[in-house]
Amino acid sequence: MSYGVIAPKVAVAEPAHYETREPVKAYLTALSQETQIPYAWLKEAVEAAQYCRLCEKRMTPRKRPATADKSQQAKPRPLNFLHYSRRLLGADRMERGLAFLETHQATFQKAYDETGVSPWVIASIIGIETHYGHQMGNFRVLDVLMTLSFDYTRRETFYKKELGHFLRYCYREGIDPTSVRGSWAGAWGYGQFMPSSVDAYAKDGNGDGHADLTGSPEDAIMSVANYLAKNGWEKGTPIMLRAQGTDEVLRPFVKKTIKPQVPLKALRDAGVKVMSEAPDTLNVLVADIYWKKDTKLHGTYWYLGTQNFSTILSYNRAYYYATAVTLLAERFEAAFATRGETLFKEPTP
Repeated sequence: MSYGVIAPKVAVAEPAHYETREPVKAYLTALSQETQIPYAWLKEAVEAAQYCRLCEKRMTPRKRPATADKSQQAKPRPLNFLHYSRRLLGADRMERGLAFLETHQATFQKAYDETGVSPWVIASIIGIETHYGHQMGNFRVLDVLMTLSFDYTRRETFYKKELGHFLRYCYREGIDPTSVRGSWAGAWGYGQFMPSSVDAYAKDGNGDGHADLTGSPEDAIMSVANYLAKNGWEKGTPIMLRAQGTDEVLRPFVKKTIKPQVPLKALRDAGVKVMSEAPDTLNVLVADIYWKKDTKLHGTYWYLGTQNFSTILSYNRAYYYATAVTLLAERFEAAFATRGETLFKEPTP
């Protein structure tokens, strides 16, 4: 999940006649036997699927220019967080986020009461993923999953499982598989869930008996909260702490893991200044977030991610993503505090 839908482009698809292919027939037969979905329904669904050349192109890794001397190959430049965050943390996303929080205050409160997950973080994820439903993707998910399962097969095992989850969901909910649109990687809805995540975490938030992650922001809010809760969210634990220290001291603690494994005491003993009160026993991961304004002005933001930072990383494994989600969430909370408003009540124990 979370493949970052950037712009709602229309994918050009081509006839593929999947229902005539023997590997597809064998797959549908096995899926029908496993799920008890009628083979005729599955066959009719894939008859409408088309080959998506654009999603295959986007899934194909870019090749770096080869050189005779590998030592001369340029190292990839680190991503500039100032550029990355400019798009994700801009004024428009902030304004839409504040309006989204107010409009759906009751649902956010319900999610907070039931899961303990911060409403600010839920709103931040939905905002970064799809700009509050304004950029959910325009690829037919059925086309994407069929293409990546049976044409571009670099990750066919993964995508065949996702295809199975998708077809089960559509059959269970009575949805036309061709009507679901999402990203070039097969994620859809306000929160950009992959089909397996829809099966595992989607929740009905508006009480209509269905989990509609595209048409119901209430369902999306409850589903994102449920995802984070079931992936380790700890109510009351900060998400990330600021740190000060030299690159030489902090760099050895960067492990590029999504699990917090470094005790704060180890960092403090090494001379790192932690900018918030927190117990020595708290485990964190060290995130090095590179920024650059010009050739002379650049550096690293050092953040210490807790278990809740790790939970956000389970949604998208990039440190920059989890940092942006956290910063946007903090800005939402600060904006309401500046207004003198307490938008959400603490859940009753």
